[in-house]
Amino acid sequence: MAVIFAAPSLRRYQTADQSSDWAFDLQTALGKATPGDVIELLPGRYPNPVVIAISGTPQAPITIRGPQRARAILDGGRTREDGRHGGMEPLDGDFAFFRLFRADHIVLENLHFEHCWPNAIYLRSCQHITVRDCSGTGGRYFLYARQTDLHPTKGLILDGVRWVQDPDHDMWDGRVTWREVKAKPKEFDASFFNGAMLGSFDIEGDVIVRNCAISHAFNAIRMDIRENRVSVTDEGPSIRRNRHVRIHDNSFAFIRDNAIEPETGAQDWCLYNNRFYNCHATFSLDAVALRDYIILANWILNDRRPGLVGQRNQGGKVLKFIAPPANPGDLKPQPRHGLWSLFNSAQTRTTYAKKGLTEHWADRFTLLGLYDAEYPERNGPPREAFNDFGWDARVHIQDMVCNDPAFPDRYIDEGARMTDPVKTTDIFDLPSFSRCDDHPLGGWDGALVPVAEVSKLRTTAFCINRADGSVLTFEAGLPYGASPVSQYHLGTL
Repeated sequence: MAVIFAAPSLRRYQTADQSSDWAFDLQTALGKATPGDVIELLPGRYPNPVVIAISGTPQAPITIRGPQRARAILDGGRTREDGRHGGMEPLDGDFAFFRLFRADHIVLENLHFEHCWPNAIYLRSCQHITVRDCSGTGGRYFLYARQTDLHPTKGLILDGVRWVQDPDHDMWDGRVTWREVKAKPKEFDASFFNGAMLGSFDIEGDVIVRNCAISHAFNAIRMDIRENRVSVTDEGPSIRRNRHVRIHDNSFAFIRDNAIEPETGAQDWCLYNNRFYNCHATFSLDAVALRDYIILANWILNDRRPGLVGQRNQGGKVLKFIAPPANPGDLKPQPRHGLWSLFNSAQTRTTYAKKGLTEHWADRFTLLGLYDAEYPERNGPPREAFNDFGWDARVHIQDMVCNDPAFPDRYIDEGARMTDPVKTTDIFDLPSFSRCDDHPLGGWDGALVPVAEVSKLRTTAFCINRADGSVLTFEAGLPYGASPVSQYHLGTL
């Protein structure tokens, strides 16, 4: 293994033994690397983007890392207006500071990206790429991934990424509206924000996102596929892309649209032990075909309204489903089998599920505390847990604890199947919550402590059968609401 030093420009530097050596520009350093080598960036601001078209091996990846005691800043030198482009999804020719093509077993570590519009990292047909302890400010996407049919993209790990898309908080504070990001008005096109920390199109999958902090962004994770990747069998839907995704132990804060959003289809996803603070929509499942999609043991706190009072698209919801059509039969939910939301804790000014249609959904052991409808601007009528929801025979809410005055009678009258729901007045204490507007994560550490009445409740045992033949078994006697997932003794998720 060799260490190859890189610098913003060719220069000599002093080594630890007081000798000197050359540091090359980053593209030249990449050209010299072989499996097992480490390219170490010296401190400084790097202005020139690079292409990575080399590969390591499983035993000897190529590592590109920043310095330990200072910062290597990869500066795209672009403004957010450069983030607009002709289509929604980036292509090979769009700007990215790192563009990876057919590169496997690469590690990016301890690097900071600034002014990289539309992308900091773009890759196509790459496998086993790890982005660890990196950070970024600005950009439409922090990482965007594509593939070709002959060379799949899979094995992506984002670990410890810190990303703030909108450091001026223009979206959350209402200076840029939701409709402007969607480019709906003609006066101002703010589509440069319409991206995510992780975006992808039609990749095979095997993706892990863990220990990351995403804040002041339009979306956090958005992964799309082509419609022809979804097929329906007698055993339920089968989705051939967007498979095997794990999203856990992350924090999402001030997300103006959707925190986690698969598009078109997703199979074998598990989202657990994440903290969500003020996300307009936490889990978006709008018109998505799903198989084995598990939302497990997450903490959700929404106490702030995005934008200015009176602006559109301020309502929000924890779970976003497809809205019922104006004319029955116009639009139907996508096929689903195995959509579970389990052991989640939410204290929210939004509804839990709003205007939703779904072919399948099982919710168990949720703790749901609801603020007033107009919170925090003014008092209003009590917030509803479910608003204009299309109850289907395969939707089953079991053992939910909620302080909605209409719960559960109104929803049962509407056609809901609910088992042993519990209504209580106060759901959570918030002793650890303190508002800190200047902090990108809002100063919330994620604790939602149930009151004594609720903390005594215990679950019954149940199992989840998965498409791969495995079984998740939840033992009896577990507390309601979110707990560290290790307490469930599930083994490998």
